[in-house]
Amino acid sequence: MRGFLERVGIARNADLLTHKNEYSTNIVQSSSAEVVKIATNYNTVVLIIPSRALWVGQNIETERKIHGEFVQALRAAGLDVVDMKPILEKDGNPSRYYFTSDPHWNAAGHAAAAAALGEYFARSEKWRFARPAPK
Repeated sequence: MRGFLERVGIARNADLLTHKNEYSTNIVQSSSAEVVKIATNYNTVVLIIPSRALWVGQNIETERKIHGEFVQALRAAGLDVVDMKPILEKDGNPSRYYFTSDPHWNAAGHAAAAAALGEYFARSEKWRFARPAPK
């Protein structure tokens, strides 16, 4: 049924919906520089939402290179970064965090991101907020 729906244009293959990047040092550098510009005047934590293409498709090596260099550039610029890639890979099945026929996260992906951010804030001295004394 899925194949039929794809042929008639009602559904599309998730691999076709996932953009394939081409590696460019200039694009990685300029993209990270834009994030740094946005974050400059704010206390910022950057949550990296990895592309499903890191694990599926014909462009895995390139996608991993771009992902790694982008995260590294943000950290080198001094930004706080929560990279979801190692978190999603922890159980050996990162695809379970994405819809099967869509390149977006499902509820499990969003829950994993919420938990990762919560853990990050809980263990970071920089982000500890003063709590009022109990009455």
